Amino acid sequence: MANRKTVIVIAVCLWLLRASSVATLPNQVDYRIEVTLDTEQHLLRGKQVIDFVNRTGTTLEEFYLHLYPNAYRKGSLFFQELQQGGNDLDILYPAGREEGYIHIHSLVIEGKVVTDYYIDDTIMRIELKPPLKADEGIQLKLAFTEKVPEIFWRLGHHRGNYHIAQWYPKVVVYDKDGWHPDKYHFLGEFYGDFSTYSVSITLPRNMVMGATGRLVDEISHPKGSKTWVWHAENVHDFAWVADESYQEALTQWEDIAIRSLYFKGHKRGGERAARHAREALAYFSKKYGRYPYSTLTVCESYVGGIAMEYPTLIMLPPVLSYQLPSFFTIVEAATAHEIAHQWWYAAVGNNELAEAWLDEGFATYSEMCYIEDKYGKDNSFIDLPQSLSFLKIFHLDDWRSSFYKSWITLSLEGREQELLSPAYEFEYPDVYSRTVYHKGAVVLAVLENLVGEEVFSEIMRTYFESYKFKNATTEDFQAVVEEVSQTDLDWFFQQMLHTTRRCDFVLERVRVRKTSAERYLTEAVIKQAGDAEQMPVEVVAKLKGGGKLVKRWEGNEKWGVVTFETPNPVKEILIDPSNWTLDVNRLNNRRFPKVAFHPLFSFPYTDRYMVTYYPKIGYTDTDGWLGGVGSRIEDPFGHRVSLSAAYIFNKNRVVYDAGFFSPIYKWGNRLSYFEFKVADDRHVRNQRVTLAPVLVDYNSYRRHFFAFEAEHEDNYNVNQEDYDPGVITAVAFSYRLTTNRSALRQNGGQYQVRYEHSLPDGDYIYDKYYLEVCRYLRLGWMATLRGRVFAGWQTGHSPRQRKFALWREGDMHAFDHRELDIGDCIGGTNTILEFPLGKSIEFFSIPLVPTVSLFLNTGKIWESSEIRSWTRIRESGLKNWRAEMGAGFSLECVAFAGLALRLQLPLLINTERKSRGLRIRIGSAF
Repeated sequence: MANRKTVIVIAVCLWLLRASSVATLPNQVDYRIEVTLDTEQHLLRGKQVIDFVNRTGTTLEEFYLHLYPNAYRKGSLFFQELQQGGNDLDILYPAGREEGYIHIHSLVIEGKVVTDYYIDDTIMRIELKPPLKADEGIQLKLAFTEKVPEIFWRLGHHRGNYHIAQWYPKVVVYDKDGWHPDKYHFLGEFYGDFSTYSVSITLPRNMVMGATGRLVDEISHPKGSKTWVWHAENVHDFAWVADESYQEALTQWEDIAIRSLYFKGHKRGGERAARHAREALAYFSKKYGRYPYSTLTVCESYVGGIAMEYPTLIMLPPVLSYQLPSFFTIVEAATAHEIAHQWWYAAVGNNELAEAWLDEGFATYSEMCYIEDKYGKDNSFIDLPQSLSFLKIFHLDDWRSSFYKSWITLSLEGREQELLSPAYEFEYPDVYSRTVYHKGAVVLAVLENLVGEEVFSEIMRTYFESYKFKNATTEDFQAVVEEVSQTDLDWFFQQMLHTTRRCDFVLERVRVRKTSAERYLTEAVIKQAGDAEQMPVEVVAKLKGGGKLVKRWEGNEKWGVVTFETPNPVKEILIDPSNWTLDVNRLNNRRFPKVAFHPLFSFPYTDRYMVTYYPKIGYTDTDGWLGGVGSRIEDPFGHRVSLSAAYIFNKNRVVYDAGFFSPIYKWGNRLSYFEFKVADDRHVRNQRVTLAPVLVDYNSYRRHFFAFEAEHEDNYNVNQEDYDPGVITAVAFSYRLTTNRSALRQNGGQYQVRYEHSLPDGDYIYDKYYLEVCRYLRLGWMATLRGRVFAGWQTGHSPRQRKFALWREGDMHAFDHRELDIGDCIGGTNTILEFPLGKSIEFFSIPLVPTVSLFLNTGKIWESSEIRSWTRIRESGLKNWRAEMGAGFSLECVAFAGLALRLQLPLLINTERKSRGLRIRIGSAF
């Protein structure tokens, strides 16, 4: 062991010498900023001085600045990409669309006013006259005004809370590849030079703030304002928050001052955030190297994107870390993730747009390690208090398994992209997060297993110390890995980062023979069924009577044989029992798949089948009480077999239902499926087969839903008022298109057709047609006019339960007469006009939009005899048309695809029939 440590130390020293000899000095950049916040108009008025020293080794004829706030202008690249991704802007804008921008009033370079500059979106290009030679310095002075939009994103405000990031004119990085004048993209983050910041921020005196760096002065002014003066060194960005309702919790780790800012009434969450921050600082300092700054601020904020990291400052949203019960470890994991960024982002920087895995993958891996170290690797999603310890009988996902499942599903869908792809090349946000965050974390875990835990720890510490206060690349990280491990791992980095190849280790067979009276020879035949070129894997032999042997198969061939010579017979052979590899199918890693049993519910495992079982109890007016059991078998890929049976006590009958469900990933999403169901509830015996392909156009955000169904239904014991008896055998085809090109949920539409055809072996012969067109028109923020036109008709003879109904297809609240309101044909319209009542309200920090609405529904039912000629249709005119008008109220949660609690009351009806009264439901209008 001593020799090994000596080799590692020598390798580290050689690496440090080599790195220092070839590294290019970064440009020297210093910022001095003075800014005042106008809380009435939500404006920032500022002056800024940038001192820049050219360390590029070449003459610069042009100069670039980022103007990030222009991303919030209409038509910016940021919003084009945001809309192309199908994102609902209502989630970002709590009070309606509002633009943000930055306006440059003046630019002075070396004392001369400069007007010869060009602004394109978020990039400002300046021609340098004269050019700036190597090792020479330049000073730029700017005056600007900035509009802070009300938005849940990086730069914004909401309810008096200001989260200010990517807000000042920032120097574009010049590195070995030249300038990087990248515009603000929706996906991917930022790239900056390590700099020194001196920032003075003037706010109303009653506001409390937190910021990057340390507070060096507070200056009160006679007109009710105060200036906060901050200083930060060796950081590549500066962000701040401010709110008059902020409360403060203070703690520290060693000599590091930790400050938690939280909203009034969230004291418990704020103190918990401070405690989590202290524990995470201690853990990562031990794991990677000491925290390199003197302060850390954790703040509750309405920042968008779940949470956000900045040097010495992290922002967490209220619902994530301040409102959830403390036993959900997601609260602590989010805090740990953002604090891990103080190592992998803040101290060791990188081009986050080009190589996002170097910060997000590393932080996600670190978060996983932190949670596993504190709570164990199993069920690390929840830390149950003693009073809820009985819930441990359920299998809950651990963090590592959740990341693996996220990646494997993406891979099965065929949408995975190379891990080292630029952020803006990912087709969709979930592909980006599941690749960069989740696969990135698992790749590091695989690498740790490959080189060994002790060596990997040395790798991470060496990488941190070598590139602290520098920008690093994947190439730099690989060099550290190979230097410390003394291993050529180019095959690993090429395969993991530059391809989407997958492993699939299969235990094909096991051969056993007795070589002598006391020895056994066991051969495990392994197949690598995936397309990966190489991946070592552990093979474990468990012996009868106890004990095990572990060997490694290099995995560089399609077939291999691992041989064990043992004194006792081998009981079981396992491939990768610790689940350390990116194996696409872990069920075939042993001779017989493992099965786990759990009551009520559990999350599926990654390496075994899961069987859940549960009681079934119910009551109906017709049959009385029933009781029984149900069970469900699931695999890691979403395939499911279910079965339940119950006994009706009053009727002395057994009822049952069973089904099989299989997702179909080949169409590039998780929505397509095949399903088979059989059921008998003592009234209806039913068998149904459904194939539902779904095609998604990610560029225009169109979704095509197809469904092919075949059904056999025997209504052998039904209530005559509601159902007709007899056998129905039918096939059906339906198609639904949802379109949302503008990425605003209301500015879109839905189009649907359905055809149902009965087969001759049933008691009914009919053909049924239905079509529907829905359009949504935005009239203002959340004010929406929704219109729906529907029509349906059928020929032949169908049972009552298959006819059209005003209360079902017509969505009409007051018409449910079982004789008058059903028929062979239907037509009508639905119109609803919705008006939001001011700003959203919050329920456990989830924004809900209170909305009043007016609705008008019209519809008519025809019998088939009435529509056999156009003459009869014209004669009927408006006769017997039903109409209802009413009002409603809803609380809509825009963060969950328009899910709402809706109350609707018909007030005017064009018949003498009484209204059904108030209607309550959860869902969209239609």
